[in-house]
Amino acid sequence: MLEERVKRELQQSGWQNAEAVILDPELEVWVFVDSPHVPQVIADGDEQLYSQKLTHAEKSRLNKPARPKELMEALLREKRIPRSSSLYLKLAQKVSLSNCSDPAFLKLRQILQEWFPPR
Repeated sequence: MLEERVKRELQQSGWQNAEAVILDPELEVWVFVDSPHVPQVIADGDEQLYSQKLTHAEKSRLNKPARPKELMEALLREKRIPRSSSLYLKLAQKVSLSNCSDPAFLKLRQILQEWFPPR
């Protein structure tokens, strides 16, 4: 597996506490969870538009958008919301990560929780 090979090569290079995670398709997949906050943030509260775009999007194996970044950008563009780091901050503050079912994202979350436990 590619993740294991990258992890092994990192460790052989001196990175003893290294991990490797391959996000497939993209990090934005965590945004598309069942949460009332998502359409508020990325569709300016337009739940009908959000639902329509999500329904017509090509789905991945986890019934998530196959191209989440592009779907998110299309929603933002249609609602004239600029893409910015503050947008991701709003999502992170409001949208629970516990409903995400993407295995790679769950692995990343677990690694970060182990490396940076709550105080």
